[in-house]
Amino acid sequence: MWGCKERNARRDKSLFLRAGCNEKRNTEGKCDKNLSRKYRAILSNRQEAEKKLTRIRWEKMIKVLFIILMIVLSYTDIRRRFIPNIVVIPAIVIGCYLTGNWLWAGLMLTVGVTLFKKGKFCGGDGKLLAMMGAFIGIWAIPTALIGMGLLRAYRDIVLEFGALPVAPFLFAGSMFFIGII
Repeated sequence: MWGCKERNARRDKSLFLRAGCNEKRNTEGKCDKNLSRKYRAILSNRQEAEKKLTRIRWEKMIKVLFIILMIVLSYTDIRRRFIPNIVVIPAIVIGCYLTGNWLWAGLMLTVGVTLFKKGKFCGGDGKLLAMMGAFIGIWAIPTALIGMGLLRAYRDIVLEFGALPVAPFLFAGSMFFIGII
């Protein structure tokens, strides 16, 4: 029939790609015959496209996880004025592990601790900034600035008292980054 057939491997349906090998198999179960340059170029382009598609899928899953966490934390911040450590700290570790943004998480945590010491933030808000740095990376800084701008505008226009939950405004700023709003 057409070329090498490996039963448990995912193969192309295209006769164009499968027609390259009619030789015996080597010890790994692959063809011994060298494929032509044309076939190798097509296969390498396809493999690159699959890697890119996989990366895009992971990025979308990370964004969805981030949105779910921000919704939960915004809700608890509005209702209880409390951001639970049992959610934030594992989220920081998971976000850093998935994205590799250890530096930006640390930088945003430093900003959060500084604002906490000055009395502008509560402790959970600083950890929330670190979580944003872990998931978003360098874009957490303008995201936080957009969120703080929304908070300041809301406070100046609508309310006349001071204490507001910060998490919903950081969530709104992060939605500008993600592109939902």
